[in-house]
Amino acid sequence: MKVSKMLLYITGMTVIALFYVHQQVELVKMGYIVSDKEKKSLYLLDQREKLVYNLNNLETPVRLEKRLAATGCKFDFPSKKDVIRVVRTHGKKEISQGIAKAPKSSVFDNVTDLFGLRAVAQAREK
Repeated sequence: MKVSKMLLYITGMTVIALFYVHQQVELVKMGYIVSDKEKKSLYLLDQREKLVYNLNNLETPVRLEKRLAATGCKFDFPSKKDVIRVVRTHGKKEISQGIAKAPKSSVFDNVTDLFGLRAVAQAREK
């Protein structure tokens, strides 16, 4: 009887110890996965910063002007009849000739713009 109880205790302690070791191994594995994801995230954020910097640098008017001057391109200002303005009203595109006038705004429109309700409503329409 004493031997069987002792074997039962040893078996129970062994199972508990194996469970503990298994949990620790899984914890270490998850730590490696998290650190790999953090490294990848930092790398991607660094790449994003570089790309944003390059994009902003490439879009500067001074650089564009120098580039166009180097290629010999000459641009003239368009006349008023050559300008087509695209006006967006309530999610629909309207094309009008010439310079578009600003739409008249009511008190309700001003209040909804103040609290951002129009942006929420337009986002839900799409």
